[in-house]
Amino acid sequence: MLFSVAVESASTQNECIMSDRIQRSVYYYELLAKKHAASGLGEHQGRVYGELAALVGECSTLEEIQQKMRDRGYLEKPAQALYLDKMAAHKKAAETNDFPEIARIYQQKFDEVQADPAAAFVTGWEQEVGLELNRIGNIVDALNEICSAFLRYQGTHPADDEHRKAAARIQEYAGVIEKNGATFDAVAEQPYFRRHSPLDDARHAQTLTGVREILSGDPKAGAAEAQAKINERTQAALKIIEAKTSELKGLGKAFQERSGRSVWLSIAPEHTAGPYAREAFYEED
Repeated sequence: MLFSVAVESASTQNECIMSDRIQRSVYYYELLAKKHAASGLGEHQGRVYGELAALVGECSTLEEIQQKMRDRGYLEKPAQALYLDKMAAHKKAAETNDFPEIARIYQQKFDEVQADPAAAFVTGWEQEVGLELNRIGNIVDALNEICSAFLRYQGTHPADDEHRKAAARIQEYAGVIEKNGATFDAVAEQPYFRRHSPLDDARHAQTLTGVREILSGDPKAGAAEAQAKINERTQAALKIIEAKTSELKGLGKAFQERSGRSVWLSIAPEHTAGPYAREAFYEED
């Protein structure tokens, strides 16, 4: 009789321990469900862990839990849900940055894995994303080169050959953008590419206007007219100087008499930072 009571007591104790473990598992899955649902980026994981909490709550033994998880596909569903949430988050980021092609790739992979969890092991889509990101990077680089060339263009005279080269460089990199499947006008004001420009809105608008004018014209336009104006002003200046040759020579001689020449050598400190030593290298008496 005592043995029977002891067995029943041990059995009851084991049942209580198992019940406590199951409740702890239910609570754990409920916590995971709340965590992923609250993140805003874990919709599928939140749903799956909520379903797991309900499934485990139906069971009374570990064996029953494992069997129901196998039968209902919950050995794969958590990993599948994680993958789906990852693809959805990447797609959202691509859409936020106005990258429709990248968003399409992530959506396609999402659909494939949703239909078949084994599709998560099929690679190749990453290379598609990489190629598209490279294309976008090429456009960013080209825009930076165009802005740099436009600064040189503004800082040189139309008769200066560097002025023509800067305009030609702008056209060259506009061609790079076209080779990457876009146009200068199409990308210049897109939010993602706009963020790569350090210019304020007013200067950015001025730059776009100037670049568009160059792209719609001839890099050599205006150079001949500008050179003619330089020649005209040079000839006018020479006429004035020729009439004052003696006066200018006298000014030069007077300046030479009260001026001396010297060359100084600056020597950096050998080991520690500090002021440079200066030595007279040449001094004219």
